[in-house]
Amino acid sequence: MKTHVGSHARKLVLIKLADNACDKGECWPSYQHIADQCEMSKRSAMRHIDKLVEDGLIRKEVRKGGIKGNRSNVYFLEREMLLSSMIQPTTPSDKLSLGVVSESHPPSDTVTPPPSDIVSPRTSHSLDPVKEPIKNKSKNLDFSVWPEMPSNQTLNDWLAMRKRMKADVTQTVINRLAPQLTIAFNKGVSVDDCLGECVVRNWRGFEFDWLSDEIKARGLGRLRANQRRSSDFELSGQITNHSSRKDVSLALQAGMPFKALPERHQNDLIGEWRAGRLRIELVSLLEKQNVLL
Repeated sequence: MKTHVGSHARKLVLIKLADNACDKGECWPSYQHIADQCEMSKRSAMRHIDKLVEDGLIRKEVRKGGIKGNRSNVYFLEREMLLSSMIQPTTPSDKLSLGVVSESHPPSDTVTPPPSDIVSPRTSHSLDPVKEPIKNKSKNLDFSVWPEMPSNQTLNDWLAMRKRMKADVTQTVINRLAPQLTIAFNKGVSVDDCLGECVVRNWRGFEFDWLSDEIKARGLGRLRANQRRSSDFELSGQITNHSSRKDVSLALQAGMPFKALPERHQNDLIGEWRAGRLRIELVSLLEKQNVLL
C-alpha cells in the first residue's frame, strides 16, 4: 500500500482494516482485535483510527446493541481518498542528473513465471462483533486456601462473570472468599455449589448466609450422609485401589493411617499436594500424621 498516512503504526492499522474488508470496503473488527493484531495498546489503536477518520481515509459507523450496549464499529474504506493520497512516483525532472550511461544492456532472458492458479482464501466476517478469548488467569492464583477446588466448568463460568462485571480476580479475592467457603463446606455445601450460586445471581462476593434455605438443607443432608459413611469406615476401615477419593477422605478423617492406604492412593495424594491441588482439610490431616515433612 503506497498511501501516505504519516505514521508507520497508523499505516499498519490501515492495512489491517483493508485486509479485513470485504469487496465493498467494509469491515467490523473490535478495537482490541486490531490492537492485538498490530501489537499495540487498545488506546493507540483507537487514536490511529480516529486520525484515519479525520484524514478522510476511512469512515466509522457506530453500531448499537449487544450485551454491553454496543457492538464493534463498522469501518468503510474511502477508496477515492486512498487513491488521491498515494505517493506519486518522482518525475525525471525532479532527479539529479547522473550522466548518460553509454553501455547497453540486453534484455533479460528470464521468463516470467505464469500466475499461480491457487486462489487465496478470503476471510469470512460475520456481522457479530469479534469475541476475544477469555484469558485464564487462574493458573497464577493459589487456591489451596479453599476447602476444595470447584469443577473447571464452574470455575471458568465464575471467572467469566467476574470479568464481565469488571471485577479482577486477585489473590486477595481468593483469600477473602476462603473463610466463607470453608463455613459452607463444613455445613455440607460444596465450593462448586457456592460459586454456581455466585454465577447465577451475579454475586461479586459470597457469604454463607446468602444461600437459600433449600441449598443449606441439601448441604446438611449431604453432611449427615458423610458422617454416617465415616462411622462405617470406623467400623470396617476397608480401602481398596478402586475406592473413590471421597471414601479415602472419609477414611483419613476417621483416623486411618496414611501408610495403611493402598500405594496408588498414597501416590495420588502426594502428587496432588506437590501440584498444589490437594484440599486444605486433607493437607491438615496428612500434616498431623507427619506425612508432608
